[in-house]
Amino acid sequence: MTVAEYSFSAHVTLTLAARVAAIAANILAGIIVARWLGPAGVGALAVINVTVATVVLLGSAGLPSSNILFVARDHHLLTRAAVNSFIYSLIMGTFLALSVVAAAGASNPLFHDLPPAAVAVASAAIPFQLALLLGANIFLAVGNIAAFNSYEAIRQSSILLSSFLALVVLGAGLLLLISLNTIGIMLLGLLLVWSMWAYSQKRDASATWRPDGRLFRQMLRYGLKFYIATVVPLLIFRGDVIIVKYFHGTAEAGVYDIATQASLLLMLLPGVVGTLLFPRVTAEQDPKGILTSRATRHTAFVMLIICLLSAPMALLFKLLYGAEFAEATIQFWVLLPGVFFVSIESVLVQHFSAIGLPVQVPLFWLATLIINLMLNLVLIPAWGGLGAAVSSAVSYTLIFVLVTTYFSAATGQGLASILLLKASELRTLLSLRPSGWHLWRSMPQ
Repeated sequence: MTVAEYSFSAHVTLTLAARVAAIAANILAGIIVARWLGPAGVGALAVINVTVATVVLLGSAGLPSSNILFVARDHHLLTRAAVNSFIYSLIMGTFLALSVVAAAGASNPLFHDLPPAAVAVASAAIPFQLALLLGANIFLAVGNIAAFNSYEAIRQSSILLSSFLALVVLGAGLLLLISLNTIGIMLLGLLLVWSMWAYSQKRDASATWRPDGRLFRQMLRYGLKFYIATVVPLLIFRGDVIIVKYFHGTAEAGVYDIATQASLLLMLLPGVVGTLLFPRVTAEQDPKGILTSRATRHTAFVMLIICLLSAPMALLFKLLYGAEFAEATIQFWVLLPGVFFVSIESVLVQHFSAIGLPVQVPLFWLATLIINLMLNLVLIPAWGGLGAAVSSAVSYTLIFVLVTTYFSAATGQGLASILLLKASELRTLLSLRPSGWHLWRSMPQ
């Protein structure tokens, strides 16, 4: 069965439900960390996590996108792509882990007030995180959405369990929390390797688990085209936490991290739609952007409602996380307009990812990154987390304008077709019939 044979709306619903459960676990874990470790602890954990996540994405070389593209087009490549991915994860991941440990021990100002042992333990998870990143996308490419969702749900649940055990039950600190998180990621990575082997054997018992150098070189060349478009967004979304920490310390970074984490939670729905849209458009092709436009305007409508409802909910930050995190509410409000626009962009850009990613899209992200860094270096020293929020909101809006303008020119779809629901679509959404809740049921085939 190909990706195209699956119901897109059912996959959105399934993935969204799994992500909501994972996000609930993430919020609870965040509250525990904030209450037990305070802003400085939250900031230290955030800087370590952002560092590891950035290193993992830097080392991925665009292969997660290559795995989706190549395997979605030809499912027979699953086994060879998986073997290549796991071998690469082991070699590159080990190198990256050692590099982070060396950097942390070299009097690097970015790590000067972070426990070296905590950085080292977190770094040990890098090969396994890389394997999870590459391997889970293979499940996505062949339409095994249940497996794809399971790993994210298990991972977030393990983070909640680690927080509860380390801080609430044992009354320990940051080091034990990170150690338990690392153990959980290692076990999950090993589970993924085993389940990928079992899945490939079930599909084709004659498949042999050996690397394919030629396929790896092809995928690497293609993946590097995605490299900028995958790494730069993370630097913009999360890199400013490290800059805030550098200029204002871990406590200020911890407060801003709560605001950014909350803003990223709002991107849950567009993230799900974009993730599932990529292999769908890759398999079916959509040169006029009809499928992508439909998904985007539904996303825009729902995101407008989500953003409006979330604004008053941000007043609960002080209650949930503690009085020390009160400033996170204002920072979150500043981020909201940009979150709305970048959420739309994250769906719209899948059209270009599926057709091979024209060079213009990475250039858009590079230009946005440069402006984002300039704004950060001007605003953060003076305003701290609030300055970072302003910089992010401007950057999110800029990338939306660039990608939307380019999409409209490339496909001929007008701005109304991209952003505004048709009257018939709005009536269906607002109807009380069960079918009204399936936002993407009528996707063009």
